[in-house]
Amino acid sequence: MKKEPTFEEYMRDLNSHWVYDSTRGTDPEVTADSEDFADCWNNDPVNNPAHYNTGKVECIEAIEESMSLDQFQGYLKGNCQKYIWRMSYKGKALEDLKKARWYLDKLIKSHEA
Repeated sequence: MKKEPTFEEYMRDLNSHWVYDSTRGTDPEVTADSEDFADCWNNDPVNNPAHYNTGKVECIEAIEESMSLDQFQGYLKGNCQKYIWRMSYKGKALEDLKKARWYLDKLIKSHEA
């Protein structure tokens, strides 16, 4: 079973500077705690990124509805290329490859339909 990160580990992974890091001991006041971010522990940055699900409609659905089939397939293809292109530069190669696969799977499904 995957161990939950500590609050400080979670914030460090986000590159956040908004919250006191108790490992440094430089600030006497904590501005938030792990309970404030409980919904973030299970965030899936590939299949269901929290920042794309803030309303009643998921972002990808709105994009699809705003385009013709050809345009949407081009969008999906471009995102596959983007994630493969940048995989070596962000330090999260496996995550970027999974994102590319997510878009590729969606592109394949759009051709099967």
